[in-house]
Formats: sequence, structure tokens, C-alpha cells
Amino acid sequence: MRLKNITYLAALAIMFAAFLWAYDGVVLTPWVTSLGMQDVPTFVFMLHATASVFLTYFLVKKRGELKNISRTDWLAFILVGLFGGAIGTMAIIGAIIGVLALIAAFSFGSSTVFSKKAVTKISHGLGTALRFFLTTFIMIIIIAVIAAIKTLGVETTYAGLSGFSVLTWKMLLAFVIIALTTGGTAIFIYYWGLKRVTATRSTIYELMFPVAAIILEYFVHDKLLNTGQWFGAALVIGSILAIVNLKTQPNNQKLSSDLVSNS
Repeated sequence: MRLKNITYLAALAIMFAAFLWAYDGVVLTPWVTSLGMQDVPTFVFMLHATASVFLTYFLVKKRGELKNISRTDWLAFILVGLFGGAIGTMAIIGAIIGVLALIAAFSFGSSTVFSKKAVTKISHGLGTALRFFLTTFIMIIIIAVIAAIKTLGVETTYAGLSGFSVLTWKMLLAFVIIALTTGGTAIFIYYWGLKRVTATRSTIYELMFPVAAIILEYFVHDKLLNTGQWFGAALVIGSILAIVNLKTQPNNQKLSSDLVSNS
């Protein structure tokens, strides 16, 4: 496949993943919270644990690639799980429920750089699986710490282990739907694209997330767009098109072919 075509497909993959994230924030996350899941750590654990069940396939099938991961690569994966998975997702859900958008933006922004480093030597399928498994493990630690703090009589807004008491079969079904659409599947698509573009370009393509969120808010919740939002959306889309059409440096062609062979 020609390098230019790969660049276009990679850009579309990242933008489509960003659209799925926006759909999650506007439609699916509010749906789960309306079912009674209000504890953020429990919410984030369930999101990643459910997706991890389906991603076990890649962990088993691609386990031979684990030998390619150095200590530095493992550190990158841990940071992805911490910022992009645990802190970032907790912040974005907290922002939807009520305060933390700035933390979410910082966490997801830094996660792009760490993710690019993490998936360099392995397939995007294994990269997706490792991200979700590591985040699940991190969330277990966070919930355990919260539970320990509560046993000491320290007040906290988080539920700890009691957060699982509200789980219902309808909630579990909701988490499965998210895992197969805006959760694990979205990250799988995103990592496929990220392996084929620079982290800088990916950050631009990911701006489709706020654009899609604004548009979805209009169609789903009937929130009218103001002039500033229309202008901002047009500016972002124009920037994305300009970035996609930039000429790729010749010495990137070998790198791209190597990435394709590793997938």
C-alpha cells in the first residue's frame, strides 16, 4: 500500500476513534450513570476489566511479541495505563458527572506521546490488550487504597469496594456494549492509526473528539451551536485536512513499511 494512502487511512482511523470517544461521552457514559453507577473508580475499573476479557485473545495470540518490549517500553505502557487509562478516564467521567476537564485534557494529551512509544515494537492488538490489562490492575490498586483509607475512618467521596454493590445485569450489558464499541474497539482502531503517524499529527487528528462532541450534543440533546463553536469546529477540521495533505518525508517510507509488516 502506498505511503500516502496509509497516511490517509491512519488519519481516518484516529478521527473515527475520536468520534467514538465523543459518542461515549455524550451518550454511553451518561446512560451508565443514569443506571446508578456514580462511583468513578468503580466505573473506570469496569470499563477496562470488561474490555480486557475480550482483549485476552490478542494477549494470547501475540504473546510472542512480548520479548520485543524493553524496560523503557514497559514504563511507557505503565504511564499510558496510568494517565490515558486510570487518571484520564476518571477525569473525563468526573468532568461529565461534574469538575475535571483540564486534568482529562492533560492526561489524554500526555498519553498520546506515551502510547506512540509503547506500540512502536508490537502490534496494535497487543498494545490495546496491554493498555487495558495494565489500567485494570492500576484501578484495582486505586480501589484497594480507597478501601483501606475508608477503614481508617477517613472520609472520601469514592466508594471503594462498596462501589460494586450497585452493579446490575443491565449495567454489565452496558459495559459490554461500551467495550465492543467506544472502549476496547476504539483504542484498537486508534492504535492502528497511531503506529502509522507521528504523535504530533495524532494530537491534531484527535481534535475530532471535541468537534464530534459539539455536533453530537446538537443532534442528541438538541443543544444549539453558537457562532464560536461553528467557527472552532470549522477551524479544527480545516487544520486536520491541512495536516493530512502535508507531504511525508521520504525517510519515513521505510518506517511505515516496517510498521505494516509488524501489524
